[in-house]
Amino acid sequence: MSFYDFVIKKGDLLPVVVATLKDANGPVDLTGLAVKFIMRRVGVTTPKVNMAATIDVDQVANKGKVSYTWVGTDTDTAGVYEAEWQATFAGSKPMTFPNDGYMVIRITDDLG
Repeated sequence: MSFYDFVIKKGDLLPVVVATLKDANGPVDLTGLAVKFIMRRVGVTTPKVNMAATIDVDQVANKGKVSYTWVGTDTDTAGVYEAEWQATFAGSKPMTFPNDGYMVIRITDDLG
């Protein structure tokens, strides 16, 4: 079992990051919500990525499923990153997933 939740090579934009957002009751219905993907390098306070995520349109079959498609310079620096998903519910109430830590993402150096 890997220490990392997701690994990608420096400069690559595929594969996309996919997650199922869950609370204590299981997957959360994200219908009509906005979700952001936020990622920062370990030891740094400023996020490298703070962008809109894509919510799976079928929240019946794929309840809680979200994804983020890498763009531009998102993966241009090798290192270990912490990431989270922030959903905004009615009344502008945010909820962050996971709420007990972070996804751990590793961007590995490439040879070229």
